[in-house]
Amino acid sequence: MRKLTTILLVLLALGATLSADTAAFPKYDSVFTITVPEDMTVKVDSDAMVLRTKDPKDLASFVFIELSPGEAHDRESAGKFVEQYVESKLRALAIEVIKRSPVAEESLKGIKGFAVEAEGKKGGLRIFYTATAFSFDEKKYFLMVSLRSYTSTADYTRNQALKESIAASTLAAGTVGFPKDHPFFTLELPKGWKANIRGDGTLLISTTTGEDISTLWDFALRGLSMHGDATVKGFAQRRSEEITKDIKFTDLKCTKPPSEMTIAGNKAFITTYEGNMKGKPFFFDLAIFSLDGDYYFYVFGLTPQSTGKPALEHQHDIIASIKSAE
Repeated sequence: MRKLTTILLVLLALGATLSADTAAFPKYDSVFTITVPEDMTVKVDSDAMVLRTKDPKDLASFVFIELSPGEAHDRESAGKFVEQYVESKLRALAIEVIKRSPVAEESLKGIKGFAVEAEGKKGGLRIFYTATAFSFDEKKYFLMVSLRSYTSTADYTRNQALKESIAASTLAAGTVGFPKDHPFFTLELPKGWKANIRGDGTLLISTTTGEDISTLWDFALRGLSMHGDATVKGFAQRRSEEITKDIKFTDLKCTKPPSEMTIAGNKAFITTYEGNMKGKPFFFDLAIFSLDGDYYFYVFGLTPQSTGKPALEHQHDIIASIKSAE
């Protein structure tokens, strides 16, 4: 039902280290976001999200991992997994255990989880090692692991802040503001569509019905000024060809050069391409628009040619709903 997963894996591999205040995980199909403490950096890979302090002398690290159904798929299996996981990691890290807590239920802002905490020694250091398995639906589970100094108040604060910041990244149908922290415009997600907030601040908007349609709306062009239609059209064409190259389109052809359209009552441009991915014909559309003639955004979409309509035509109502947030 999710035939475009492989495509999105390629499409979203756009730099692993983030400097934004918010990070999302998993990398390619985000389920939750966390707020990154100011004194920490975050790196999101395909299998883990790792946070470390900017101070190289500080041993503190915080890791988020997605668990497979074989590791945890309900409350009972999640509790057993986290206990066994901590035990195996303490041995692997050669930590001398002083005290270890039993598995205990833990609520992370209403998200149910199971945690185990161990106090121990490694060399001359007293440390805490904590693992918490949590889930938004008690089916798909994630693990948060922290290794930190026993005596560091800062480490304790970071650990608590990270746990409290965990929030679902999927937005249900309704009004969505963009960019997330300081909305410049709003759009309406109709029933049957969802939006996932990504760590780089962009939105991944797709159908929820299992249809072979999935669209990436990439509003990453924040703060870029363009003067004159030729500059805007040139960007639309260049960016389209960069993206289709990244996702390995073959037999690519432009079926509509950048052409004028209207978004939120303002002049916009759209260009359409056709090509093949893994032997299957797809449409690719990209539209670029501005609400003030200075601050530009772009959106692109993918859909199989079997649907009979270019990708962004499927999202006509969403595009038509865009309006200034001011």
